[in-house]
Amino acid sequence: PLGDLSISRPKRRLRWGVELPFATEHVAYVWVDALINYVTASGAIPPGTAPDDPAWDDVSGSWWPADLHLIGKDILTTHAVYWSTMLMALDLPLPSTLYAHGWWLDGDGRKMSKSLGNVVEPEAVIDAFGLDVFRWFILREVQLGADGKFGYDGFLTSTNADLSNDLGNLAHRGLTMSTNWLGGVVPDAGEDTDLETALRAVAGEAAARAASAWDHNRPHDALAAIVDLARAGNKYLDDAKPWAANKAGDAPRTATILRTTLEVAALATTLALPVLVERGPGLIGKVGGTVPRLTDHLGALLAGEATPLDALPAGAALTVGDPVYPRFRELPEGLAMPDPVPEAPAKPPIDPIKDPITFDDFSKLDLRAGTIVAAEGHPNADRLLVVKVDIGEAAPRTIVAGIASRFAPDDLVGRQVVIVANLKPAKLRGVVSEGMMLAAGAKDVVDLVGVPADPGTIVR
Repeated sequence: PLGDLSISRPKRRLRWGVELPFATEHVAYVWVDALINYVTASGAIPPGTAPDDPAWDDVSGSWWPADLHLIGKDILTTHAVYWSTMLMALDLPLPSTLYAHGWWLDGDGRKMSKSLGNVVEPEAVIDAFGLDVFRWFILREVQLGADGKFGYDGFLTSTNADLSNDLGNLAHRGLTMSTNWLGGVVPDAGEDTDLETALRAVAGEAAARAASAWDHNRPHDALAAIVDLARAGNKYLDDAKPWAANKAGDAPRTATILRTTLEVAALATTLALPVLVERGPGLIGKVGGTVPRLTDHLGALLAGEATPLDALPAGAALTVGDPVYPRFRELPEGLAMPDPVPEAPAKPPIDPIKDPITFDDFSKLDLRAGTIVAAEGHPNADRLLVVKVDIGEAAPRTIVAGIASRFAPDDLVGRQVVIVANLKPAKLRGVVSEGMMLAAGAKDVVDLVGVPADPGTIVR
């Protein structure tokens, strides 16, 4: 059950907001102001157009609605409830998918926060390792949606294993041997053996797994499929032994093995292009391919219209050069996890707990949910307010409360509260009070206690 949401705030409480043209003493609630930017920035509502403008009826030329609206989990309510409500009110389409991701945590399991100082600066990591390596780690390490811990030890281990040892090493081995023995071009493939047939099956399965994972917002599964393919390629190379075929003078068999090796590296890199945006296209070029050719072939492969490991043009020039993803043996100078955050100071002592009571004592209280329908200042006391509370009875109850230092009367209307309904009425400075509202705080009221329930609901 959802209650009404006030989308304005009085200027006396919040002066920096956007003024409402129809109520100039109020400003827009910040989340309403902020969320509208999605449809204006994406072009769904052209700037300066009124709601009766025909441009509101056609979002086809814009980037809205989003296929995937990715947000932090701590702002899920504002996007799932407030934003959806606003879009429905404007008769605009909703995002296809709303996806809340988790938090990055430090080594102690605490959310990274600038206020705590336990953050890792992405720019510094990217400068040291490269954009591809950073993107690979954060998408490979943690399932999207879950919280994840960042540590440099895990960072080095993961990226060295996946990008350097598996994908990068596979490509570099294939390039080096093809250049040394076959003239530095993509060779023609000969007949398959059982090794090539098995590897083609693995490649087709890995492509299908990765594509499905990308489509279903599971980047960690997509990268796992790509790593499995690269490892299968390295195992194939070890089992096929092109060095033995070359030594025996079997040029066709050598060409088949190395062509297959280059194809595996090309397919794995193509599947990883959403992550390897910086060096991935260059790696495809080194093994003799182009991004348009490789992505077209991947589309045909996924549609069942092409054969796995048959995308590179025979005769295309190869480039060995340095490894695209070299191993990192130590942490570059200047990179380290922040110092541990000091422990929070001890909590101040709370007010003494009163003497124990029995359940029978507590059961004498009749606590009810209510809604404030009116409020005004007390005629004879500045610190008191006279509040009308609906608890489901024929008429609202009058309650006198000492909360004027914390609340203005207008702020209370619509608030849900809990009252002691069977408290004996008492006259307070000339006004009869028919109950008492529960509040947090002692002499200084912090807030009122409320529950989202219909007026009159028993609270226990």
